[in-house]
Amino acid sequence: MANFILIGLCIIAGILFRKSKTLPKDAHKGINAWIIYIALPAVSFKYLPHITWSNDLLFPALAPICIWMLGWLFITIYSRVRKLSTASTGGLKLVSSLSNTSFIGFPLILAYFSEKEIPIAIICDQITFTLLSTIGIIVAIRASQQQKLNSQLVLKKY
Repeated sequence: MANFILIGLCIIAGILFRKSKTLPKDAHKGINAWIIYIALPAVSFKYLPHITWSNDLLFPALAPICIWMLGWLFITIYSRVRKLSTASTGGLKLVSSLSNTSFIGFPLILAYFSEKEIPIAIICDQITFTLLSTIGIIVAIRASQQQKLNSQLVLKKY
């Protein structure tokens, strides 16, 4: 319950800081950098060395891939039926089945389950990040239609 209250307080604090203009306009960049480069790796380094790797971890590792594939298939069929633009289809493919379990997901996992489930969330998060930073980049480039897709461009965006 405390995690739900903490999430709510952080959201309210963010709204109040934005409305009062107490923080600089680009303050989120510093906070995001700290989270991405310090806090999340620290969480990973705390939990991942203690994981006992087994076949039981195949499901959490493969689940994000299966979800993304099913979402991609659904959006492809949906966009053909509704005759959506390439940009709209690409955007839907990116946001419909890729998630970030770290920012809000880790506190929710702590609230619903326990701290012992965080390593599984880290595994799912790493797989989803890998999907987003590889296949997601390809989908985004193809959807933008501004540049021709090639391996050099994908590596540059990565």
